[in-house]
Amino acid sequence: MTNTQLKWQDFPEINCPPKQIFNHENKTIFHVWKAIELIRERPDDFQFGAVQLQNLRAQIEGRGNLDLEYASSLEQEDATRPLLIATESDGQHRLIDGYHRALRCHWQGCIGASAWILNQQQTASISEPYREGFERI
Repeated sequence: MTNTQLKWQDFPEINCPPKQIFNHENKTIFHVWKAIELIRERPDDFQFGAVQLQNLRAQIEGRGNLDLEYASSLEQEDATRPLLIATESDGQHRLIDGYHRALRCHWQGCIGASAWILNQQQTASISEPYREGFERI
């Protein structure tokens, strides 16, 4: 997924609102907040690098509820925060945080973006199957 290793210390810190989740098609709940807590505690245990936006294009363009006005108004520091990508059990990569940042980069003609990439084990530790009536804990 990554083609260039970057130094995570050279980029703005990854962050999210408290208890933020990503619900992927009512199939999987990704606890974004938990992933970010783990990254902050032990950043060297996680992969950080540049990802090709072309590889995420279908996810970015297929997301219908993106606020285009918000994406275009991101300040430079917010726009350059790393994306968060999960590696699912089938090896597929899923963008779980940073859709607006990825969209903005895509609009600007960028080829890549910085990202934290969780491996399958890390992804399993921050995700669970969707269940009806799911509530944030």
